[in-house]
Amino acid sequence: EDRAEATEEASTSHCLKKHLNVSAYPARDDELRECITVAKYKDQLTWNRTEQGEWWYWKGKPKGAGEMENSISFRPIGLHKYKEAGEILELEQQFFGKPDNNSVGGMV
Repeated sequence: EDRAEATEEASTSHCLKKHLNVSAYPARDDELRECITVAKYKDQLTWNRTEQGEWWYWKGKPKGAGEMENSISFRPIGLHKYKEAGEILELEQQFFGKPDNNSVGGMV
C-alpha cells in the first residue's frame, strides 16, 4: 500500500528473501530518481524534502534523492494511483502525446 505505516512492501520483500532468497532493492535510476511512483505524478512532482521536511515518503531515501521535477525517472516502470480508463489515457497522452490516427495505439 502507498501510505504512511503501510507494510506491504516490507512483508513482500521479507517473504521474497526468506522463501526465494531474492533481495529487494529500491527502484531508482543513477540520478536517484524513483522508477515507481507512489502517488499521481502531478502530486509527486511537488514534493520537496527541503521545504516540507522529513515525512513518511522520505523515510529511508538517501540524501540527494531527487525532489520535485527530479523525483521521477525519465523511464518509469510503475505509476501508481491511476485506476480509471480516462486517467490512464490522459497519462498516456501526457507522456507520449496525442495518438496519431494513422498509427495503432498512438505508436508508429
